[in-house]
Amino acid sequence: MTAYLDCATGGDTVNGIAVWWHARFSTGGSGFISGAYLNPWVQYTTENC
Repeated sequence: MTAYLDCATGGDTVNGIAVWWHARFSTGGSGFISGAYLNPWVQYTTENC
């Protein structure tokens, strides 16, 4: 499965990180993933949802 990250927004803090990414999945569906579970380089963005 591949997750395509569309944009980021602020939200609840997880492990000190309050960035949430909207993701579309190659298997269908979409949702939000906390930046705490992604590589550090994707935790900062200017692309807001």
